[in-house]
Amino acid sequence: MFEQASDAIFLINPYTGALLDFNNNACESLGYTRDELKRMTIMDIASLECPCLTKRHMRKILVTGSDTFEAKRRTKSGEELDVRVTVRVIKIGSKRFLQSSARDITAEKGAAIGLKESEEQFRNLSEQSPNMIFINQGGRVVYANKRCEEIMGYSRKEFCSPTFNFMVLVAPEHHAVTAENFRKHATGKDGAPYEYVIVTKDGARIPAIISTKLIRYEGQPAILGIVTDLTDLKRAEAGLREAAFALREQKKTLEEKNTALKEVLAQIEAEKLAIKRQVTANVEKFILPLLHKMKSKAGAADRRQLDLLESNVRDLTSGFGIRIGGGPTALSARETEISSMIKNGLSSKEIAQLLQVSLRTVDTYRNRLRKKLGISRKGINLFTHLKTLS
Repeated sequence: MFEQASDAIFLINPYTGALLDFNNNACESLGYTRDELKRMTIMDIASLECPCLTKRHMRKILVTGSDTFEAKRRTKSGEELDVRVTVRVIKIGSKRFLQSSARDITAEKGAAIGLKESEEQFRNLSEQSPNMIFINQGGRVVYANKRCEEIMGYSRKEFCSPTFNFMVLVAPEHHAVTAENFRKHATGKDGAPYEYVIVTKDGARIPAIISTKLIRYEGQPAILGIVTDLTDLKRAEAGLREAAFALREQKKTLEEKNTALKEVLAQIEAEKLAIKRQVTANVEKFILPLLHKMKSKAGAADRRQLDLLESNVRDLTSGFGIRIGGGPTALSARETEISSMIKNGLSSKEIAQLLQVSLRTVDTYRNRLRKKLGISRKGINLFTHLKTLS
């Protein structure tokens, strides 16, 4: 009788609930054989209502003529199926029966529950987001998170009003790019994120970046939008630009100062060189001729001292005096005197005689000189090293 139907079809006694007839789909979906179902009532497979409620429901349908509702059916294995049931009263001869058509909606219900859970999870995450998140469906805002309210100044009721035009949130100069993005979505395409300016309820302009994506919301196509306020970022960028400009100016100033300093140092070096040349000229002109005359009339011992004096005078304009007279290795007056004698080839004995000190004292000064000049353990000849400092 019902074999062509794709749903589970039952012919039911409205007074006792007995299953009088049914199609193969009913047997297969519930897992019973035909003989087993013939010995059962609708109350045996209905798991949502208690038997008394099921009987009352059948009596009500006898009065109303039909009913459609969702219910649960229990299979032979104990599994529960979600079904959408349509029941109507039919007459066979003079008697009335109930014809029940049950469609399995278990998968549909599961998908609906999953979708609902997914949407609830989305809402929970969205409400905690630091970004503004909205859903636009058919040109209308159907969802706006708490952050949208906080930043934009509109209530959710205002956002989701059928008369609310979301374009009032977009600065006029960005209407074209926003409209173009919506046109792309209308053809099933996603658009790239872009920067724009949004306008709050009180007219404040906020730089932002928006990212949109096509989604399904409550079973229908929609656009999910995520808007990030760039105010702090733009402020930071402006600060960085100002800092970079200040650094460039400082660098320029330092370069100018360095140039000026180099010029000053060059002038000082030129003046030092001029002084050195003047001193050298004066020594050559006034002092050395006098020393030469004195040496020509002096004895051997005095001539030796005059030679040493001449060497010291020449060192006045050489690098020797500078190198041993300054810095961490600066020599004392006596050390400078002895180092000059050594450089001019005097032996320790000659130095001792000229200074009227013992040979041991001269050796002590030699060791001290080697240590101060950094050659105490390098096997370098002191005389040779002093020569390199001239």
